[in-house]
Amino acid sequence: MLERFDPRNWTISWTEAAQSALAVAVAVVIAYALYRLAYALVLRLVSRSDSPADDLVVTRIRQPIKWSVIAIAVTLVAQADPLIASVWEPFARFLRPALLGWIAYSLVKAFAAALELRLEAAVD
Repeated sequence: MLERFDPRNWTISWTEAAQSALAVAVAVVIAYALYRLAYALVLRLVSRSDSPADDLVVTRIRQPIKWSVIAIAVTLVAQADPLIASVWEPFARFLRPALLGWIAYSLVKAFAAALELRLEAAVD
């Protein structure tokens, strides 16, 4: 009954595992580079405005957006490779909603902080 959990009975194709790991690594590097490029453009656009609120929003959502872009890249690679999909999908079922919730939570906190900045700047 427990023989299938014995590592001596597993057949692992190390070349397929290496190809899959390489595909995931390439996807993560490309996603991170695209994220950095897009974030640099957004920061440049935001720096041209006079309001500090948009700077605040962009800095607050930086981390969740970065991890979401990386998760999307791994999901795209997992759709093409069944070996990656078998490992990634159990994690992704939890990770995708958690990342979406993190983005929403960060946006709410950022907009609340922006409203506080407006309130402090307002003259009674």
